Amino acid sequence: MKFVSDYLESRDPTPTTKNNEFLEIIKVRYQYANDNFSDYNIGWKTDRGEIYIINGPPHSIDYFYDNVKMSNFEKWYYTNKEYIFSDERSFGEMQLINQF
Repeated sequence: MKFVSDYLESRDPTPTTKNNEFLEIIKVRYQYANDNFSDYNIGWKTDRGEIYIINGPPHSIDYFYDNVKMSNFEKWYYTNKEYIFSDERSFGEMQLINQF
């Protein structure tokens, strides 16, 4: 637990203030993940939830539907990264299938 505490303290952008602003950002991201990615699992446990918590909101998202495979795809764009999620099993759970 000390590791987590030390990590959060090291990420605080203004350690002289009472609140740890980095921790507040992480809390908001967890809440967003749980509210938006909890169709078949707890949001923070999903691939999209994990990526969202680590990287924050993507700059943009493209949505695709493959008529042959009958599955949905999402491509999330960040400044230096892109992630592709797919519901290849058609269960409604988007899983990370590629990152670059």
